[in-house]
Amino acid sequence: CLVSAMTAATQGGTLCATLNGANEAAVDLFLQDKIRFMDIPYLVENALSRAKQIKEYTLADVLAADEAARIDVWRTFR
Repeated sequence: CLVSAMTAATQGGTLCATLNGANEAAVDLFLQDKIRFMDIPYLVENALSRAKQIKEYTLADVLAADEAARIDVWRTFR
């Protein structure tokens, strides 16, 4: 996930919150033995590719981006 993390950090905005939410949701699925370890990068990259990036953001935007990414991972998983 290093490339995804570097991309999110470079582009800024709410993408880092998206990355965090997607990663936490994917790792949770892995720890529950619902996905393989190598599925984590796919789920994170997928969430990032569909995320709405907000450059000028508020705390509410960050929390919403994190939550949207978690939901995206769970929907992709199902």
